[in-house]
Amino acid sequence: ESALSPAIRDGCDLMLYGVIYASTRLLERLETAPEIAARFRACRDTAEQARPDIRHRLVRQAVEAVVPTDSTGKRPTAILFGAGLFTQRLLSRGTSELPFKPLAIVDDHAPLDTIAGVPVVRPTDLAPHATADFVLISSDAHADALESRARATLGDDIPIVRLDQPSRITVAP
Repeated sequence: ESALSPAIRDGCDLMLYGVIYASTRLLERLETAPEIAARFRACRDTAEQARPDIRHRLVRQAVEAVVPTDSTGKRPTAILFGAGLFTQRLLSRGTSELPFKPLAIVDDHAPLDTIAGVPVVRPTDLAPHATADFVLISSDAHADALESRARATLGDDIPIVRLDQPSRITVAP
């Protein structure tokens, strides 16, 4: 089971509880159908607007749990493996507030040229001498395949961080 599944499940449970509670309260207080419909539409619209923000926060929390922070302000560098939804959500607010500096995103089937200004390249196009402090497996669904590809591409000398198997990395100063 991925590292994100429990958080997503808990978030969904809380959201469902909130919708049920709000629905019950609305039904208790409103008597006319048009008002109820308008209130439900407003609730639905608010929930829809909040979903991308909630997804982004879940992704950021998962990354911050495994990437070290440096008291000097120096961010470690990373190569991300996987250009799917997880990476797109992670970088949806840009890269300046991430606990690491992404150098490249590696994907066999790169859907875009860049994501948030970070180049997306195929493993064969990643320079063999590319260096980073660590590799982030930026997927929970395809983590095994991406880790194998990362090891084949970059070797065993670089730490690989998987979000579905969290353990903090140590980056040498």
